[in-house]
Amino acid sequence: MSGPKLTLTIAGNDASGGAGIAADLKTFAEYGTYGIAALTVIATMDPENSWRHSVTPINAQIVKDQLTTAFAGPAIAAAKTGMLPNPEVTRAIADMLKEHPETPLVVIKGGKSLEGVEAVDLIFDGESFAALTARKIPSPNSHGAGCTFAADITAGLAKGLDPVEAVRKAKHFVTEAMQAGFAFNEYVGPVFHSGYRLNRQSDI
Repeated sequence: MSGPKLTLTIAGNDASGGAGIAADLKTFAEYGTYGIAALTVIATMDPENSWRHSVTPINAQIVKDQLTTAFAGPAIAAAKTGMLPNPEVTRAIADMLKEHPETPLVVIKGGKSLEGVEAVDLIFDGESFAALTARKIPSPNSHGAGCTFAADITAGLAKGLDPVEAVRKAKHFVTEAMQAGFAFNEYVGPVFHSGYRLNRQSDI
């Protein structure tokens, strides 16, 4: 029996568990892949100061050392990046990934909210564009949705889905994770990454 597909997240840690590597690793597990993480920043939020964010970067050499460890095992089927705090860390990651061109890399840039009742994702696969739509979810519990979306796509690619199908499945996953979201406290409401599976009572 062959082992699971390996998926790598290169991202920050959100101590509330909604975003960053926590969101990525939970998503990878829901897809049945073996998640590996290289930490780039530690993010904390102060409940005594209106959830003010503080970001502490990890030294670039330590990030590089983590990636050396991550790539020391079986081939990584797909990887994603999250918060990259400075040019030094970004260069260290880029240099390491250049040594592993066989690993697909998912990078999601923030989107723009459009008017209307549908959420639209425009995909370009190098040859053609595809527009995927889904009804917007009127939920305040969307913290971590972007990280989760990118992790979904990463895991989908690792499991052999083509890019359009990976994004299509990611949209369904995130929609149901938002519907299952909850209020962590008065400041933030995260998505719940098991929502997709629990709605079906079966594995992805």
